[in-house]
Amino acid sequence: MAWDITYLTSIAARSFSGQLNLLPAGGSTVDTKHQLLALGLLKSDPDIRVVLYFHGTADCLASKQRPDNYRAIYAAAPDKIHVLSFDYRGYGLSSGTFSEEALLQDGIAAVQWALEVAGIPPSRIVIYGQSLGTAVAFALMQHYATLPEPVLFAGHVLTASFSDVATLTATYRIGGAIPVLSPLAKIPPLLAFFNSFLTNTWLSKDRITDFIRVREAAGTGQKYYINLIHAEDDSDIACEHSNVLFWHAVNASSATGQTLDQFNEQKLLTRKDLGRGGWVAEHNTSRGLVRQTMLKYGVHDKLMSYPVTSLAVLQAFQNADPEFME
Repeated sequence: MAWDITYLTSIAARSFSGQLNLLPAGGSTVDTKHQLLALGLLKSDPDIRVVLYFHGTADCLASKQRPDNYRAIYAAAPDKIHVLSFDYRGYGLSSGTFSEEALLQDGIAAVQWALEVAGIPPSRIVIYGQSLGTAVAFALMQHYATLPEPVLFAGHVLTASFSDVATLTATYRIGGAIPVLSPLAKIPPLLAFFNSFLTNTWLSKDRITDFIRVREAAGTGQKYYINLIHAEDDSDIACEHSNVLFWHAVNASSATGQTLDQFNEQKLLTRKDLGRGGWVAEHNTSRGLVRQTMLKYGVHDKLMSYPVTSLAVLQAFQNADPEFME
């Protein structure tokens, strides 16, 4: 049975002295004996893989859709893939105040727990973000790649991403129906005025650009793997956000960039059509792979529970170890 390992702390930015709870895949907190058992499993098996899951902005890690998400993450290898998730400060059982920098520090704390306490090497860790969690994942991607001694993970899987908050405010609808600032998008100066008050910008398009440039310039090291998953019928975060992120990633790996229109025209000629399943586009270089996986259907919260998640996680681990589950 795979375990969802949950790190809940109100002071993640400062230390690892918060409470560590280990949760079974669909249940409640287990006792200390089982906590030690789960941690022991991570330490004892050299084939164990860990997915660090960064959840979306709605609710918390125990919300009704999460168990299906967790099961999809480890479904490709239930005896080998474990899930580590946590509530950001201000969410669920975690205290504190939400901010972009604070959530990045929470993410770093979770990564360091996996590396230092559980003893999992980065080549056996996949970073997975969904919705808001993709912004945290992009920030971690950039942070660890730009350290003096870079930390390279097996791969990164991002579901229902957004390119940046300013663009998101012009497209986001609560529950897919209630616009936030989208009516103002028709008046660019007014939208720019409102966006000038943003304190959390989450510039994921810039972070993926920085990550790709750093990794492309590196002469050595494991190849990177990024999979941007979205659904065309996502009415919360428009799938165009993933198109923009993919465009920025590809341009970052090339000496000559393309406009978004030029890029979309070229992609139409090269992407793999999956019919009612959607389509897949890839950009492969000597240093890594960026994949855009676009489903026809999946909406915002259900998408992650589909088999595309299991496959993406497996492919990410195989990026670092081609023999994993072969």
